[in-house]
Amino acid sequence: MSTSCRVRAAVPGDIEVMIEMQKALAMETEGLQLDEAAVRRGITAPFERENIARFYVAEEVPDSSDGAGDAAGSRPPKIVGAMTVTYEWSDWRGCHILWIQSVYIIPSWRRRGVFRKFFDHVHRLVMEDPAFAGMRLCVARNNENAINTYKRMGMTVENYHMMKLMKGKY
Repeated sequence: MSTSCRVRAAVPGDIEVMIEMQKALAMETEGLQLDEAAVRRGITAPFERENIARFYVAEEVPDSSDGAGDAAGSRPPKIVGAMTVTYEWSDWRGCHILWIQSVYIIPSWRRRGVFRKFFDHVHRLVMEDPAFAGMRLCVARNNENAINTYKRMGMTVENYHMMKLMKGKY
């Protein structure tokens, strides 16, 4: 039996998995060990105040075309990825730009189209809602594989550098 995945809005029951995914993302991409209490606040806050961010998860969907699907009442679908979408207000456009952030896909599900499903979901939100002008994401300059992937999806490289001034260590 093969499996695919689907994207859905995250629910509070996904918080623990999302916390673990964020910790894994920080360790994998930047070698950072995040403070779990801070990550917990970061993950729970948007469920309490929706204007902060939206969370989405990708969950496996067993292919039951062979007649061997999960029996009713069996384990819930496994979450294989998580994504945060935040809002940027554009005073030039009079509407929001959605930012794709903090995408984590478990290693066994990478290069299987999960990011494409996340991307397509956000793209659909942008195209269907006049409150959104477009979408952006941030990528490391030296991550040529990701940059080429995003270009194939129709994104263009902007002429800006990201800059920061943070109160904490990251």
